[in-house]
Amino acid sequence: MNVSERKFSFKQLLTDIRSLMRDAWANASIFALAAIIIHNLYEVKYFVLMIGIALGYAFGFALNDYFDKDYDLMDDTKAKRNFFIRSGFKNYQAMFFILLIIFILYLIFQKFGILGIVFLVISLFVLWAYSAEPIRLKSRPGLDLLTHSVFLDTYPYFLVLVLSQSKIINIDYFVMSLTILLSMSEQLENQIRDYAIDKKTDINFSVKFGVNTSVKLLKILVLCSIAIIVLVIINEIVPFHFYPIALIIAPWLLYKLVRTEKRVRSEKLNRYTSIGALSYLIILVIMLKF
Repeated sequence: MNVSERKFSFKQLLTDIRSLMRDAWANASIFALAAIIIHNLYEVKYFVLMIGIALGYAFGFALNDYFDKDYDLMDDTKAKRNFFIRSGFKNYQAMFFILLIIFILYLIFQKFGILGIVFLVISLFVLWAYSAEPIRLKSRPGLDLLTHSVFLDTYPYFLVLVLSQSKIINIDYFVMSLTILLSMSEQLENQIRDYAIDKKTDINFSVKFGVNTSVKLLKILVLCSIAIIVLVIINEIVPFHFYPIALIIAPWLLYKLVRTEKRVRSEKLNRYTSIGALSYLIILVIMLKF
C-alpha cells in the first residue's frame, strides 16, 4: 500500500508519536536544563517549563510535517518520514491534535504571566512561518539557516533565561554562541542528507548554493564550535562539572568534521549523544541539588 493511502491506526499513531518525541525533545531538554543548572533555577515551575519546551519542540516537528505534506508526498522516502502521512491523520484529526497541544502549552506558559504568553505567541508564529505558505522560511535560502541558528538549540536556553528573568552572565554568551553554530550545522546536515530529494521538490540553502558549499560551511561551523569549547575550558569560563559534556559530544563533532556529501549522517550517533548529554545533566541536577 502506498504510504499516502494508509488508513488511520491508533496503534500506529502511538508508534509514530514515540518516534517523533524521540527525535525532537532531547536537544530542547538539554539546553533548557543547562540554563536551569547554570542559574540555579531548581523550582518545580522551571522543570515544568522544560517539559513544556520539549513538548513544544516535538509539536514543532509535527507541525512542520503537517505543512510539508504536499511536498513530502512527491517523494516516497520523505513521505515515510512524515508524521501525518505515516499516521494516516485526516485534516480534522490533525487540527484537534494541534489545538490540544497548543492548549497544554498555554497552561504551562501562562504560569509566567504576560511574558510567558507573549513568548508562546512568538514561538507559535515562528513554527507556522517556518513551514507554512506564504512565508515558509525553510524555502528561503539563508533565512532557513538563520531561523535554525536562532530557534533550534539556542531558543530553549534563551527562553528559560527570559522567563526566569535571570541576569545574563559570561557563560550564557558562550552557550548561546555555541548553540547558534551547532544549530546551523545540524540544519546543514539535514539539507546535505536530503539534497537529492529537495532539489526536485523544494529550495533551500544547499539546493541554491550547492551541496559542496554546504559541506565546507558545515566543517567551518564545527571548527569554530571546537575552538569555542577549547577556549572556554582553557580560560575556565564554565564550572568543572560541565567538562564531561565536551567529552560526550566530541565523537559527534568529529564525525561532522570528517563527513562528506556522500556520507550519510549517523542518526544513532546523534541520538546516543543527546541521550548521554541529557542523562549526565539529570545526574548533575541530582548531585547539585541533593
